Amino acid sequence: MLLLLKKPEAKAAAEKFVSGGVKTINAPQAKVRKFDEDETDLYLKVLVFGTAGSGKTTIIKSLLELGFKVLVLSTDLGGDGLNAIIIPMRREGTWKKFRHNLRSVEIEGYDEVSNFFAHPETSVPDIYDWDPDFVFWDGLSGWQINDVGTKVGEFESGKNASEAEREGLQMNQQNWGQIQRATFRGLSDFCAMRNVKTGKIWHKVATCLEKITLKSNGAGGFAESKEPYLQGAGGKMALGAFDIIVRTTLTSSPTDEDGSTREYNYVLKGHQNLAAKVRGFDLPAKMPASAAKLVSELFLQMGLTLPEVSNG
Repeated sequence: MLLLLKKPEAKAAAEKFVSGGVKTINAPQAKVRKFDEDETDLYLKVLVFGTAGSGKTTIIKSLLELGFKVLVLSTDLGGDGLNAIIIPMRREGTWKKFRHNLRSVEIEGYDEVSNFFAHPETSVPDIYDWDPDFVFWDGLSGWQINDVGTKVGEFESGKNASEAEREGLQMNQQNWGQIQRATFRGLSDFCAMRNVKTGKIWHKVATCLEKITLKSNGAGGFAESKEPYLQGAGGKMALGAFDIIVRTTLTSSPTDEDGSTREYNYVLKGHQNLAAKVRGFDLPAKMPASAAKLVSELFLQMGLTLPEVSNG
């Protein structure tokens, strides 16, 4: 039976809805930025990817030597790679000077990493007073493949799910949407990390491996894909979270002395299948691998000041 309201009743119902008597829509959770003449709230969101040993983690060394405080979150295979930072700095005599500017946290598990993004003080109690300049996420590939995959596998509790699916070792078609959303959520929480006492947004750097593919010419062997090693469409779409995508490369050429010369470079502009990006910055397509020069140039173009570093 269709119930029709008389005009006075319909008018009263409409007024009740408009006046707020019936709550149907929540206020949007908006973030509003005001732009003053002197910008001080600009911050970096950088993804660095490359093959093993191509110089990703060593960027931390340059950040420390520039005077920045760096908080390292390691979700990489085998734990943190800070030996690549500490040993050279000890050899060069700079470790003692800058060691107090480095903190490191190793975390395993999707929920544990998510909690760190939301409440980093649970792992680093004085984080808001210490106030890092950079949060350096070392091992994005490991997190997405291991932690996200395991988390999605936990939902595969149906009787038709295989043990491999429940353990996150095998993905079926419906899993990829869950992996995409979990990846997006993790990167969003990472990029949003800030000092809750002052409102200062910390600069972000994340590293991941480069995907290696089989050569297509039938000769066998492997080839560099020039793409980050991230799973599925969600991994590729997640690249939009970053302002700058840097590919680290390592090449060697024969010499008369020790058999080879290593050359490290940063590739900053994409072409064909190469994933590289600079959002708003004026940078060369390729440059010798110097994180100090790159970060100094980025800060100059953003109008930000580098820390003052004493000679003592």
